[in-house]
Amino acid sequence: MAVEVTHVAYSDETHHNVGRFKGIGVVTAAIQHATRASEEVKAILATASVSELKWEKLRTARDRMAAIRVTDWLFTRIDVLRIDILTWDIEDARHRLQGRDDAANLQRMYHHLMNNVLRRYPTGLHLETLP
Repeated sequence: MAVEVTHVAYSDETHHNVGRFKGIGVVTAAIQHATRASEEVKAILATASVSELKWEKLRTARDRMAAIRVTDWLFTRIDVLRIDILTWDIEDARHRLQGRDDAANLQRMYHHLMNNVLRRYPTGLHLETLP
């Protein structure tokens, strides 16, 4: 059975392997909006002479201004893009486990985040139904 691709997702982690607080974020869009969004973000970054946005690089004015421009652009498209963020504290009782496997926990957090995102799309697609 062929599956029609209707949406795309772009994700990134923050501090997944260091520090107390971990986080992942995902931007999702219908396929028809994703190509345009990708082109727009690439153009903004190229104009700013920035190859990628990274939190650790926001110390420079150039990178900070590029991030502000991308963020401003994203919020003008909030009707066609979805932005979801999941953060957690590994010192919270639910995560403070003897022998905790942080890689497996990150995978589980991606599952929770994406399952929540996919439930909100009108197709009713869930992670359990993906091939």
